[in-house]
Amino acid sequence: MGLAIFIATLNKLKAQLTFFAARLNAVNLLLCLLLLMGMNACDSNFVAYKNVLDTSAVVISFDRIAADKNESVLVTGRNLDKDITIEMNGVPVDFQIVSKTKGSFVIPTDAPEGLTDVKFNKSKKSLGLLPLVIGSSADNIPVMTVSSSSVCNDIIYKDKTGTLTRGERPCGDKPACSEDGQIDCLAVATFPAVDKRTKLSIANAALIHSTITIAGVKGTMSNCSADGATSCLADTSFPSADASVAAAKIVTGQTLAGIPGTASSALANCAADGATGCVAITNFPAVNKVVNLAAGNLAKIHSSVTVGGVVGTMSDCAADGGTGCMAIATFPAAIASGAAAKIVTGQTLAGVSGTATPAPANCAADGATGCVAVTNFPAVDKVTNLAAGNLVKIHTTVTVGGVVGTMASCSADGGLSCMAVTGFPAANTTGAAAKILTGQTLAGVAGSATVTPGNCSTDNQTNCVTTSTNPAVIKANVTADLIKNGTVIAGVTGAYPSATYPLAGATGTADLDAATFNAKVKSATAFEYWDSAGGYQTGAGSANITAANIVTGVSIFGSSGTAPADCLYGTQGSCQADTKCSWTGSACEVDPWNIRAGVTLGGKAGALKTSCRNRGSASTWDTGLPYSAVVTASTPTIAVTGHPFSNGDIVRIDGSTAPTGLTLRTQTYFVVNSVASTSLQLSLTSGGTAITPSTGANVNIYKWTDGTVQWWDTIDDYNNNLAFPTALVSGFTSSNDCSSADWQDLTADGTCDAAADDCMMKDKISGLTWSESYPVTGAAAASTAESWFSAIQHCNNLNFGGYATGWRLPTQKELMDAYAHGIRDVGFNGAGVSTGSTNLNANFIADVDTYYWSASTTSYNTSYAWLVHLSYGATTNFSTKSPAYLVLCVR
Repeated sequence: MGLAIFIATLNKLKAQLTFFAARLNAVNLLLCLLLLMGMNACDSNFVAYKNVLDTSAVVISFDRIAADKNESVLVTGRNLDKDITIEMNGVPVDFQIVSKTKGSFVIPTDAPEGLTDVKFNKSKKSLGLLPLVIGSSADNIPVMTVSSSSVCNDIIYKDKTGTLTRGERPCGDKPACSEDGQIDCLAVATFPAVDKRTKLSIANAALIHSTITIAGVKGTMSNCSADGATSCLADTSFPSADASVAAAKIVTGQTLAGIPGTASSALANCAADGATGCVAITNFPAVNKVVNLAAGNLAKIHSSVTVGGVVGTMSDCAADGGTGCMAIATFPAAIASGAAAKIVTGQTLAGVSGTATPAPANCAADGATGCVAVTNFPAVDKVTNLAAGNLVKIHTTVTVGGVVGTMASCSADGGLSCMAVTGFPAANTTGAAAKILTGQTLAGVAGSATVTPGNCSTDNQTNCVTTSTNPAVIKANVTADLIKNGTVIAGVTGAYPSATYPLAGATGTADLDAATFNAKVKSATAFEYWDSAGGYQTGAGSANITAANIVTGVSIFGSSGTAPADCLYGTQGSCQADTKCSWTGSACEVDPWNIRAGVTLGGKAGALKTSCRNRGSASTWDTGLPYSAVVTASTPTIAVTGHPFSNGDIVRIDGSTAPTGLTLRTQTYFVVNSVASTSLQLSLTSGGTAITPSTGANVNIYKWTDGTVQWWDTIDDYNNNLAFPTALVSGFTSSNDCSSADWQDLTADGTCDAAADDCMMKDKISGLTWSESYPVTGAAAASTAESWFSAIQHCNNLNFGGYATGWRLPTQKELMDAYAHGIRDVGFNGAGVSTGSTNLNANFIADVDTYYWSASTTSYNTSYAWLVHLSYGATTNFSTKSPAYLVLCVR
């Protein structure tokens, strides 16, 4: 292959190995030795890179890079001694020391062929690894007739003499190309190499627009600015046009894209009624004048209407009963059949004379006759209802049917057959005398009732009416022993309780009084007392209330304690253990978050979760247990030993190779013709025709959406860009379920709920406090990106949330822990769906669905640092430290 292609291929391979290699010393050597697989033993000036930890002894190189079994390999170094040992594939190999600079070993007969690392140790400390190809095969090392100074130092080749040689030009440290036209850099996918001499010649530059620069060469093509112009960029003002047969599409007399038109001009649209030589349109369609506008039809078109240039001859109706005219407001159309009976006699309407009798007028005055009775003036039977006997029951101010009532208003006390009025209202005289005071007359009745005495107004008053404030009292019941001492009721002064009238239930037992309270409480002697409800109580103190039983520094009922206090920690002296502290070597009052979840210690149930397991989301992934299946070509029957599937079950299949006619992972199938625990067939419809593949393969069959979230149904916290997953997997417990419940809001005002808040969240599992994204005091959480170096400085210099020091950029593992402990759930505040990749609750983390810098450097390439994705849980080092990524700080 050509030198450029060969170098590009090796560089690409090196980049891939750099990303995935787990060893610290083998990246460049692997690139070289992969090319040497199967090579015959030969002489070489090849000197391997060394990974030396002990500088007192150094192994530099072998005299070859490939050797056969039982063949001796010479080792070159310095300060070599008998304490140096060799291992190949973990098996010790005898190492013979020739001098301080030379040694040798023999390839074992049972050594596996291929690339092998030879490990050198001294005093249990590694001196490094040197690779060696064991075995022989075709010699496929490239030959290049160039100086080693122009070849990259990670390339091994044969020079023009056939000697194995390593390039000397350092290439591995070239930066990736990052801007157009850059040179002396490594071409990458976004900035690939361009052949300027051929691809960007003057002729090709004319095919590139003047606003575009490729590999530092600016295009010369301008925008089209004249009609018919060529070799220019068609734009909105001058778009591209198909010139073939264009003339017939352009109107005569016009030029478009430089082509004169030959097409006839279109006729104008008809714009007036009766117009000719124009195009009929919706508003002016064609009319058949001969047929539709004949004289007979014109008489049916009003004279104010012209159709197709012809005026109608119908006039407005102008006479009652007129026909062949247009009915108008003053002469509307009328049905003449039966009209006479509806028209008043003497009147003519629509040419018809009326025969109906006119209706009388409505009654409008009381007593009117020859009129129609209406709601306000109904008919009255004067003979019966307005006879003299009834008129005396109608007041003189009322006229009914033209007749005036004769009843007068009452004007004397006890008057009869008169209308009760305000001055003389109606009264029930039955038994009225007893209700009227003696000496008084009411409604003509003389009273006989006794005059009522006044209300009682003072205690012990007589000859008065009792009231709610001065009720009646049975004086015989009012005695001094029933009234509270010092209280006067009905003239009697109370004396209860007193020596004369003691409290009920008193015995010979001594009372519990203030003077002897402490002594009696600390004695077993019985005493008596009364509660606030007057209830009699008895009790006794406790002789256990002594100074020896009270903790030092505490006084109870006048006794100062001398007993040692409860232990506060396990190794404390002069203390006594209790239920909270009955062990040694640890604190007694323990924070539940310092005790493992599921463990109870000193009466405290632990809250600290030591493992955080993924949750499940049935909407994203919900499958049954997979079963191994064998699909045989040309038969619909699939062998599945021990399967539980029934006809109608919905399943999917998975495997490395899809049998013809079956689709892996995305297509759902229905089970048909199932034989329990033996075989089944698949169909695209329930109960449908079984599918017969033309080729077979081993696959796995699993039930799709079985309704139970199992451990194999777990997903990442990203949850397909939906809300944080909530399904707890069957068999998992809350002690393994880490989410926003395991975080504490430490924001100064108590809640991270505003853009201006300096939001801080504590991970109660790790004990770390996390800042909002890109923290700046007084500013909202932001998705501002920085380089790794700037991120380190930003957190190191941070004064945020009341903490002027102590902030730093988190390590890779701390960020991974934050993901495992549910930081994405905290970012979502427990609910919501993200829009695109931006979190709905942006007060804490402006963008939770992306990568964040860690402070940890990639061990095998210190130009790179680790990134952690807060939604996927992914950690990667695909970027150097220069590009910008998001920042969280921790303390």
